[in-house]
Amino acid sequence: ALKQAEKINQMQDIQVCIGNLGIIHYAKHKPLKALPFFKRQLRGYWNLGDKAGIMRTYGLMGACLISLQNYDQSLFFFFKQLNLIKELKKGERSGVDKNFNPDTFLSNLHKKHINK
Repeated sequence: ALKQAEKINQMQDIQVCIGNLGIIHYAKHKPLKALPFFKRQLRGYWNLGDKAGIMRTYGLMGACLISLQNYDQSLFFFFKQLNLIKELKKGERSGVDKNFNPDTFLSNLHKKHINK
């Protein structure tokens, strides 16, 4: 799918395929292999100006960094994600759950990963 999207220069589809490759590595418990795909996806979404895509990729990067027990860096990406969620909830809302509560999200994240 990635090669087909690249052939016809479908930039949005390319980013989705790149992210899916990262998700596959992450699901196989290989976060170090997943991160370069998410970084590439992030650059692509930045180039497209796709804030919803950037927001989702920040979350994927944060999840990978939790798997690597790099909690400070994971929080950095989750806070960047939360700031974009707030911005998108005010405006375009693309890909954002209207009922998302940042405080509940952070509390659950803390309970699940930091209070082990």
